[in-house]
Order: sequence, then C-alpha cells, then structure tokens
Amino acid sequence: MPWRDHERLLTKISTMYYIEEKSQQEIAESLKLSRSKVCRMLAEAKSAGIVQIVIKPPFSVCNDLEARFERQFNLREAIIINNHEDDNILMLLGQAGADYIKRITTADDIIGISWGQTLFHVVNQLQPFGISGTKVVQLVGGLSKGGQNVQAAELARRLGELFNSNPMLLHCPAVVTSPQVKQGLLEDENIKRVFDLGKSSTIALIGIGSMSIESQLFKHNHLNPEWHSLLTARGAVGDVCMRFYDKDGLPCCEELDELIMSISLENLKNIRTVICVAGGIEKAEAILGALKGGIPNVLITDKKTAEKILELEIEYRKGGRSI
Repeated sequence: MPWRDHERLLTKISTMYYIEEKSQQEIAESLKLSRSKVCRMLAEAKSAGIVQIVIKPPFSVCNDLEARFERQFNLREAIIINNHEDDNILMLLGQAGADYIKRITTADDIIGISWGQTLFHVVNQLQPFGISGTKVVQLVGGLSKGGQNVQAAELARRLGELFNSNPMLLHCPAVVTSPQVKQGLLEDENIKRVFDLGKSSTIALIGIGSMSIESQLFKHNHLNPEWHSLLTARGAVGDVCMRFYDKDGLPCCEELDELIMSISLENLKNIRTVICVAGGIEKAEAILGALKGGIPNVLITDKKTAEKILELEIEYRKGGRSI
C-alpha cells in the first residue's frame, strides 16, 4: 500500500484535537501549520470518515422523538420527558417548564399566563434566577369555584413575585352571563389595559384542557353540563384559556366564545413564544388539536403522551378519531 502522508496528517491532527484535547492553535504551532489549515483538515477528516462523532444520549433523553415533533408540527422546540410509571408527571412537567422559562426569559419580556394544575407546578418549582422586572399578565379571567392555587390570578401573582414585578390582573370572571355583559366589561379601562398587555406578551405560558367530564372546568362546574354536550356535538377536543377548538385546532363554539373573558386563539398565536405544558394520555387528543392548529410553538410533554399523539395523528389520516 502506498504511503499516504496526507491521511496520516489528518489522523494525527484529529487525534490531537479530539483525543488529546489540544486547541487548534496548539496543533498549528506544534506541526508548523497555519490555524486555518488545521481547521480545514479537521473538517476534511470528518468528511472523509476518519472522524466519526457518536452522541449517546442518556436513557432519560428523547432527542429523536423531540426532533420528530419539531419537524412534524413546526415547533421551535419540543421537550419530552421520559418518565417512569411511579413518577409524578405533574412535578416532572413542572420542572421542565420552569427550566425552560429560566433559559429563555429576560427582563424585557412580558409573560402571559393562563391557569391549571400543570402550570401551578411550573410556577411552584420556579425559583428566582437573577432576572428582575419581567412583566406578568393574566390571560384569562377568574373561576368561580375551587382550585384557588391553580387560578390564573394566583399564578400571575406568584410569577410576578419571582421577577419582583407587579402583575397585571384581570378583575373579572372567566365566564359571563351574556355577550352584553362581556361588552360592558371590555369597556372598562382597567380590564382593557390588561387585555392589551396580554396581546403584547412575548411569552405565553399555557396549559391545555381536555373534554373529559372529569377535567377541572367540568368537574367543578365552571361550565355546566349543557355546554359540555354542545361542545362535544361541535367536535371540541380541548381548550386553551377556555377557548375550545376541534381536532384541527379551529374554534368550534362561537356562542361560548362570546361569553369568555380571555385572550382569543388568534391573538394567542401572534405571541412570539407560546409554551404549552401538558401531559397524560387523556390529553393527547387535545394536545394534538392544539398542535395542528399551530397554537403553541413550544411543547413540553411526556413520552407516553407524545407517542399517543403520533398514534392519533396516524388514525386521523386514515379517517379515524377514537382514542
């Protein structure tokens, strides 16, 4: 076999850089080469297969599944936790959500927040991290019964405390009795100011509700059974900020929308970063609808739910709908 000094040099440079962890400048000085030539030869070594980089993610990481979600649903980022049977999924989702908020938030951001148990765990696990002055705004009005800790106003207060800022709160119910009452409330300067700030949010932190009769909205009678029947008949699969949508993520109940005091789906989708934190296979259909409607551009969920979402997507393509 003929002597090939070029291949030998490629191998030597690669060994020095990747194994011996020498800098490109150190290699250049040692071998009497220019730094730019060392850089080119390292690139050539990878191209020629002399250097092959293998990444072995730990068992808890779901990179392939995350990448598939990002491609299939045009997401900026998917974060999928690989949980075990005995794990507290809400706490794990909460920690993942808190970590993401810490990674992306600046003092110049405006965070809009909805309500729910999952978001309670996000806020509960978020500790001060050196960012102060970030504005916080409530995206949906108050609920009449139960679950004080998971209401949007309380979550906004807690989030505001973390950023040393006074949150903008919606002092109105989430559901009103008539379109006329809603119109009157929207004419209130304070309420209008909060809604305007909500539409100007740079980050929205949202949960997703399912159509299960055991979901928070229906279990605590925030919406009566008649609404559940009508929404089901209209093909509703879930809600964001009490805005219900069908399997394609489209609004499906104008009558109810006219009574809801919250940001609209259209305005929500205009926010730069919409983070959906939701998990559990019972929410798979609702999450899929939100994804197909382009509501969130960041999804934080668990592996089993993610796999169920992909199964449902295949069923939809074949004309099925059951879960």
